[in-house]
Amino acid sequence: RGKRALEWGLIDEAPAKKEFEAAVKRRLEAMVGRSKRRPVKAIKLEPLGTERRHVAVELDAKARKAYKKHCKVHYKAYKKAHKHAS
Repeated sequence: RGKRALEWGLIDEAPAKKEFEAAVKRRLEAMVGRSKRRPVKAIKLEPLGTERRHVAVELDAKARKAYKKHCKVHYKAYKKAHKHAS
């Protein structure tokens, strides 16, 4: 699929999996080099995790799958808690 997308001009390159990380780094460095923004100190973002207020994700690393699970929050309670002041 990557080769076909490249031939059709839909993408700029289609690196192999083993070359993907290096290609991303190369392209990112080129973008930063062209940027007119002044450099700032990088921040480290921590992973968000797999649970949210209304949805949770169960990961099966061995099968390489993720399963969405709805949390037990009632819509009426959510709506009441987030009611806009009029």
